[in-house]
Amino acid sequence: MIKGGLTGGIGSGKSTVACVLEQLGVPVYHADAEAKNILESEAVKPELIGKFGNEIITPEGKVDRKALSDRVFGNPEELAFLNGLIHPRVRSDFESWCRLNAGHPYIVQEAAILFESGFDFQLQNNPGSSYTTNVNLSFATLDYIYNDYVTVMGGDLLLPLGTYSERGAGWLNKIPDAPLPRSILPGNGIGMELRGAIPVGQTGQSLTYSAYSINGASSIDGSGNAGQLDLSNNVGPNNFHGGMGWGGRVAYFYPVKPHYDLELGLSGMSGSWVAGESYSAGVVDAALHLGSSIEVKGEYMNTWVGTSDLGTITPHGWWVQAGYKFSGLNLDLPFINSLELVGRYDTVNDGIGSKNERGTVGAVYYLTNTLWLEGDFEFTGSQGATQLPVNTMIFQLSYGF
Repeated sequence: MIKGGLTGGIGSGKSTVACVLEQLGVPVYHADAEAKNILESEAVKPELIGKFGNEIITPEGKVDRKALSDRVFGNPEELAFLNGLIHPRVRSDFESWCRLNAGHPYIVQEAAILFESGFDFQLQNNPGSSYTTNVNLSFATLDYIYNDYVTVMGGDLLLPLGTYSERGAGWLNKIPDAPLPRSILPGNGIGMELRGAIPVGQTGQSLTYSAYSINGASSIDGSGNAGQLDLSNNVGPNNFHGGMGWGGRVAYFYPVKPHYDLELGLSGMSGSWVAGESYSAGVVDAALHLGSSIEVKGEYMNTWVGTSDLGTITPHGWWVQAGYKFSGLNLDLPFINSLELVGRYDTVNDGIGSKNERGTVGAVYYLTNTLWLEGDFEFTGSQGATQLPVNTMIFQLSYGF
């Protein structure tokens, strides 16, 4: 028996092709339709409610697929749980279906899209005598879903050094400014990545992993002097040193009950940044949810930078952030229920004499699930040559789509 795959985006014609194949006598397994049936099955629905709560169930007792997709969108751990719940059952059903159709020389599986792509960009106004606007590409990747546990990615990658780069869009992070110590880590790189999640047990626990190879860091002026490390993913003459960057992350996600979970991650990277000198980084990250209203997360990072003038220096820092949604009070006040208080402390030491720290307090108002109004006030303190702006107020309107 020859097994074929039929895939494509919305409107690409795969349903038409599947219909033609069936008219020619070729059995076609409709994986997407079967996944929806499994989602509504009594074997799966209790696990969905146990993980996501009754808010993903309609008054008629059906799974609210829109509410479920809104919940897992932007949350790799919850998406991994959902995939781990549905995909193995679809695969098992497909294998049973194959045995029932063993007498046919050809069978075809009409499946979800095997290739995914993603991109993001930022708009930034540049102050000066004449104002201009920059459009900056944050990432652009082509993803190939090899199976339930492995995805291959290529392009301009968001690096899983900690979690901030991948989950740091304004409408996900809730505070406009990035944490100070993220400046000592690269946010992205051009290369290839393997990543995935492996379900552990039957209670939603999972082990996530990633491994990548990228173009690596470079030098601003081509020298190996301290202060010249360039982590901005520039590709140019000063990056042509023949060195690559290698790294990865492993994390464990442990849900206790709906809306109560803990994630712990460990990640690292190493590679050349200029001929004869290396750059290495290690990051520990954690995220904790206590109910649907309380979130605490943070990272600690340490780097080792070989330099030609000062030897090895060790820029390092950490940050912790917390948020509280007033919807947890169950008040009959729509305005209050759409408000979340946020706060963060972050600090960074550049390894060559400067230390900066900052405290941030602010709020997020949820106009919709993906349209947020954010505002905060920052208290800063600086030592050494690198100085932060003194006490700043920031507002941002964020939209995710």
